[in-house]
Amino acid sequence: MTGIFLIAFMVVTAAMAFYYMPEVVKESENPTIDGLMRGSWAPGFEKTLNETLPASDPSKNFWGRSEYALFGQGRKGVVVGSDGWLFTDEEFECPKQAQERVKENFSYIEEVRTALKKKKIALAVILVPAKVRLYAEHLGDNKVPACRDGLYSLTMLHLKDKDIKAVDLLSAMAVSPDKESYFLKTDTHWTPEGARKAAQKAAETIAFSAETRKAYATQEGEKIKHDGDLKRYLPGVSEEDIAADYLQAYETQEQDSEDGEASAMSLFGDDIPPMTLVGTSYSANPAWNFLGFLKQAFGVDILDMSDEGRGPFTVMEKYLESDAIENTPPQMVIWEIPERYITSDPGMENKSSNNSHHAH
Repeated sequence: MTGIFLIAFMVVTAAMAFYYMPEVVKESENPTIDGLMRGSWAPGFEKTLNETLPASDPSKNFWGRSEYALFGQGRKGVVVGSDGWLFTDEEFECPKQAQERVKENFSYIEEVRTALKKKKIALAVILVPAKVRLYAEHLGDNKVPACRDGLYSLTMLHLKDKDIKAVDLLSAMAVSPDKESYFLKTDTHWTPEGARKAAQKAAETIAFSAETRKAYATQEGEKIKHDGDLKRYLPGVSEEDIAADYLQAYETQEQDSEDGEASAMSLFGDDIPPMTLVGTSYSANPAWNFLGFLKQAFGVDILDMSDEGRGPFTVMEKYLESDAIENTPPQMVIWEIPERYITSDPGMENKSSNNSHHAH
C-alpha cells in the first residue's frame, strides 16, 4: 500500500511541479549523500517547494506521508515510537540551562507552599509522569536522553525533602495491569482511565478532612473517536498506519441528598469549595474528566482554576494573583504538574507548553 501511494503521488506531484522545478532547485540547498540518507535535506527542499507550488496542502501531505513511509519519522513536535505510539518531542529535549531551570522551578514550588501556608492553605502536588517514562517498551529505536533519566524521582525526592505533600503517580501506574490504558497512543495526554487512577491515588495519598462530605457519581457515556494532538505532526499519514484513539466519555455529578434534593447550600452557591485544583490541560480538558474523578474520590466540591492554554507555573501564578484565592480560600490546593515542565522556562510556558504547542 505504501509503495503504491508513493509511486502514484510522486507522479502527480511531479506533473504539478514540473513547471516550477527549476526555480525550486535553484533556491534549494544542493543535496548531499549524507543529507539524503539521513532525511535532513528533504525538509529544506520541501519548504522551498511548498512556497513555490500553488497547492501547498497536498504537497505537505505528500512530504509528511513520504517522510513517515521512508524514515518512520514525523515533523518537529512528534517522536514516532513502535506499535502506533507517538510521543511529544518535549520529553526528549535537553534544554539549555536545564539544571538551572530545575532549581528555579523547585524554588518556585517552595515559594508557592510558603505563600499558601501564610493563608492557612495546604498544598499537594500531583506529579504527572512523562509518557515516555511509562511506555519505554513502545519507544522503538528512540532513547530518552540522560538529562531526563532521573527527573521524576529527583522531583519526588525534593518534594519529600521539603515536606511538600506529593502524589507519586509513576509508581502507581507503572505496576498496574491496566497501564496500557492510562495514556492515549496518539496524544500527549492521559485517558479518562488515567485521570481516574490519578484521582484515586491522590485520595489515597492525601489526608484531607472536610466538615461536610458530598456524594458524587460518574456516569459512562459513549465511546468517541479522538484526534490525537500528536497526529498533526504526521500530515498525510492515514489511520491504516497510525490508528485513531477512542475515548470513553464520563460525566460526574453530585448525588441528591436523602430527601431527593441537592443540598440547599450547594443549590444556592453559598458554600465555599474546600479544595481548589490548579493545573494544565490534563486538568482543564473535560474530555479526561479529571475534575469529576477528583470530586468523587475526595467527596467534596472542588473549584477548578486549571487552564488548558498555560503551563503549571504560569497557571499557579495567575491563581495566586486572582480574586478567587481571597474570596473563596480553600483548605487545600491540589497542583497538577506534568513532569516535563520541571525543566521548562516558566516565562516561555505559553509558547512551548504542550497546552498550546500540542493541544495541547
